[in-house]
Amino acid sequence: MEKIALLFPGQGSQYTGMGKIFCEKYPIVKDVFEEASDILGYDIKKLCFEGEIDKLTETRYAQPTIFTVSVAMFKAYMEEYARPPYCLAGHSLGEISALTCSGAIRFCDGLKIVKRRGELMHEAASCGLGGMIAVGGIDRKEIENVINQIENPNIIASIACYNSQNQIAISGNMEGIWEMEKIFTNKGASVTPLKVSAPFHSVLMSSVAEMLEEELLKYEYFDFKWPVISNVNAKIYKTRGEIIHNLKKQIVHPVLWAETIDFIECEGVNLTVEIGPKNVLRNLMKRSDKNICSISLDKKVDKRQLDEKWLSESQLNNEHNTYKNIDFIKKCVSISLCTKNSNYNDHEYTKGVIEPLKDMKKVLNKHDEVTIEEMYYAIEMLMKVLRTKEVSNDEKKQRLNLLLKETHNTEIKSRIAKIITNIG
Repeated sequence: MEKIALLFPGQGSQYTGMGKIFCEKYPIVKDVFEEASDILGYDIKKLCFEGEIDKLTETRYAQPTIFTVSVAMFKAYMEEYARPPYCLAGHSLGEISALTCSGAIRFCDGLKIVKRRGELMHEAASCGLGGMIAVGGIDRKEIENVINQIENPNIIASIACYNSQNQIAISGNMEGIWEMEKIFTNKGASVTPLKVSAPFHSVLMSSVAEMLEEELLKYEYFDFKWPVISNVNAKIYKTRGEIIHNLKKQIVHPVLWAETIDFIECEGVNLTVEIGPKNVLRNLMKRSDKNICSISLDKKVDKRQLDEKWLSESQLNNEHNTYKNIDFIKKCVSISLCTKNSNYNDHEYTKGVIEPLKDMKKVLNKHDEVTIEEMYYAIEMLMKVLRTKEVSNDEKKQRLNLLLKETHNTEIKSRIAKIITNIG
């Protein structure tokens, strides 16, 4: 069985032209860009497609653009493939993308949060608090030991991201960064200065965390459609009540990405799809020892693999699915007819039972392929019948569970399951 984890990248994945191919192909992506432009007050599509890389790299622009492209690509993914994930995870900024795509944060609110987050981090960078380096080719325990042995109070350094077993990002003040660079270079490690101008995910960002919390408290949060893994503990969010705490803590706490990938592996995930610009997370996965297929939606060669695998399956099953879709409508009609009526108001019965049944039978009689929209409409009409007949909540659930067996379409299954959950 295929278990899919969707991965969302963080800052550093930006590039000029990101999202353009998707915007040209999918109207829903264009809608996301337009909504984002209205919220931000500037043309984010133009910035993503034509902006100078120096401007796109500025934290205050990098974060909202990457977030917007990631959410837009997720919508394109769901429209194209309709393959729901087993779980979602995002690296740093990407965690907010994951939470948004899981339905826990509205897009408009997520974008405002990300905009403020980017502004706060940009201000921190302008204050010259420090920087970051990536260290590879050396055991993580040795890196931890070096950092733990720092005694000079003028040297501040800490691990910011456990990206993989052999790549660690370190944050610190400039004295700390220079000292770490010198020590690890002498130890034969590869040391790369990161193109960020602030010590992200360290105690030096405490004031940013406090101000971000003020922003986070402004918004409402919702239940998750799919599980999301937190950066701060590499565990699934238990409730929406953890969102503010975890996103605040993430600012001063290391990103546990290697542990996140370990968790994904333990859960039996066998395919990860990176949703967002570039392929940084896919590459980290490929360089790991995990037996997990990893694909980047932003890479043509990778996307072609998905197209060949999933779209060909869809075409092979098209005739079967058409038949099943008709059966689904028939089942809706059957349930509507067979369910006992407890409402004897003639006017309500006509409006709430007779007319919905006529509408569903029109779909059956048109002799064309039954569309997903018509299936959604049939569910809506069935629920109208059940409400009008004054059916108990327990019986509604029982009837809907029968309906679940009449389709293999993941979108329809998800819709019915959500209705069952909302019944209480």
